[in-house]
Amino acid sequence: MSGLKSEALAACETALRDTDFKRARRGNNIFMRDAAPGVRAWVGLNTVSAGLPTVFSINPVVGVRHEELEGLREELCGNGKPDINPTLARPLGYLLPEGQYREWEFVPGGDHAAVAEKFCGLIEEYGSVFISRLTDWAELSRELEYGTLVVDHVRPTVAPLAKVMNGDGVGALAVIDAELGRIAGQEDFYTRAYRPFRG
Repeated sequence: MSGLKSEALAACETALRDTDFKRARRGNNIFMRDAAPGVRAWVGLNTVSAGLPTVFSINPVVGVRHEELEGLREELCGNGKPDINPTLARPLGYLLPEGQYREWEFVPGGDHAAVAEKFCGLIEEYGSVFISRLTDWAELSRELEYGTLVVDHVRPTVAPLAKVMNGDGVGALAVIDAELGRIAGQEDFYTRAYRPFRG
């Protein structure tokens, strides 16, 4: 790892730790903290190394991890390794008033702590509103089932789980059956991983 990259990531970890986010697992750029019972606030640092050695950039992603839902998902289609992915997340730039993709740049000799503290401050100011909204199960489950933040290839996995947790087993089976119909006859990784949802 380049010196600039390691220095920038160390500054980010320090700034996140100052807001109670702790690294989820050694060797990754995912940080979590408790947000509500059974829900963890989640920050992932997407790194952009294309500009090295003169520029290293980070695109922070902010979200939540609902432990019960993720436990069900792991049970149905996990690979045997504990998962630390978010249930729902969004790049920080889209949560800011300008609502667009944004990277924070680190340069050799720059004030890495100031850059990291800047985006951590924005996580606290804007990301925390997003996180707080999604700690409410009714809001999160509505978003998982019908919202615009879930990408199409993920919804067939999370929507049935949200429906089951809301007591709508019939609705969950309808979503699963529709997806199984769509992928019928395919033998790719996704199809093999999805089939256990029907039981």
